[in-house]
Amino acid sequence: MKKILISASIVVAVAAVVVGATTAFFSDTETSTGNTFTAGAIDLTVDNQSYVTGPDGHLIASPNTSWTLSDITGQLFFNFSDLKPGDIGEDTISLHVDSNDAYLCAAARVTANDDVTCTEPELTDDTSCTVPGLGTGELANAINFAFWADDGDNVYEDGEHIFLQGPIDSVNGKIALADSQHNVWTRSVGPLGAGQTQYIGKAWCFGKITMHPLSQGTSGPLERPGSVTCSGADVNNAAQSDKVMGDMQFYAVQARNNAGFTCATDYTPDYPISRTLILDNKNPQTWARVNDGMQGTLAYGISGSTFSGTFQATGLVQSTNYSLIYYADKGTRFTSWGGDNPGALIATFAADGSGNIDPIAVNQELNMDLPHPNDWNANASPNYCDNHNGYDDYNTCVGAKIWLVPSGDYNSGTKKLTAWNPANYLFETDLIIYNDTNN
Repeated sequence: MKKILISASIVVAVAAVVVGATTAFFSDTETSTGNTFTAGAIDLTVDNQSYVTGPDGHLIASPNTSWTLSDITGQLFFNFSDLKPGDIGEDTISLHVDSNDAYLCAAARVTANDDVTCTEPELTDDTSCTVPGLGTGELANAINFAFWADDGDNVYEDGEHIFLQGPIDSVNGKIALADSQHNVWTRSVGPLGAGQTQYIGKAWCFGKITMHPLSQGTSGPLERPGSVTCSGADVNNAAQSDKVMGDMQFYAVQARNNAGFTCATDYTPDYPISRTLILDNKNPQTWARVNDGMQGTLAYGISGSTFSGTFQATGLVQSTNYSLIYYADKGTRFTSWGGDNPGALIATFAADGSGNIDPIAVNQELNMDLPHPNDWNANASPNYCDNHNGYDDYNTCVGAKIWLVPSGDYNSGTKKLTAWNPANYLFETDLIIYNDTNN
């Protein structure tokens, strides 16, 4: 019993030592309160100053297509009616990015290109104007644009860079303004800086547009006309009463921690981007278009998991099956022809008893971009612009050829033409570019 009592007293003594030790050491406390993470912001705002040809043939201000700095909530860059060949317009878009460095992309698309009516003089130059409103208008090819990196005065001047030029159809698509591979203002690469303002000058012409850089100045196009001129001399009656409509979008995204961003691959507009290709009969000796009523219209998406759109045609051989094909040339295309380099069948159609193909959907998995890298037309040497090859003056210099041929002249297994009856074919009037997003 004595040993047990001693053990208990030792335990109590040890406990007393431990309690006393908690107040015996030096100490200090530092407290940080209210720690916070606050996300930054990318805020893109836009304003526009617009001018258009007035009743006397000179530029005047266009209030209904001008606005002060704001978010875009229904404003229109273009809203013009009763156009005449030779009419012109000029605008300056200013783009403001607040708070953080940002990459900047744009997108444009044509949403309508219609023969509104078929007037008697129009029918003389546009024999296909038989069913208005089916997307077969000529105005999209007759109105030409130029976009340049401006300094804010809306006058095209020495040292300023034109980064996009051509008819409305060629403007259709994604546009890289400032990303990891482009910067249209610096002619280098990289984003817009935080708080920076940059300007895009844009001009349109109902006819042939010509750019004349003026010397540097500070006044605008009313005081300094002449940097853009327009000739309507070559516009015929085919575009009478036609209507073109379209959309434009601007997109800003953070640059920090986003080093490899490109508009071409990393930007997806809120709407699908499509283009329109006219297919026409041609003289196989001169490759000039033949006005014989044979014509096709392909509206297609420029990117997607499948090559999709709509096709229609008139003036074909009655009750005949046709194949819409990708014709890919070899370098020796005059001796080794057929379009199988690699070539592709896109769709098959049946012309009705009147020789027409009513608007019909196209949706084909190609498993490749157009043009394919093996295609001779994918290289710079052919160059279908500016009559470089002696025949063509296309808007797209390198790209893919799309043809419509009778199915009996085409082997869908080898992807090769097996006969040559060009009087029955519809040929490309421009080259196309398509990005297969799952290839």
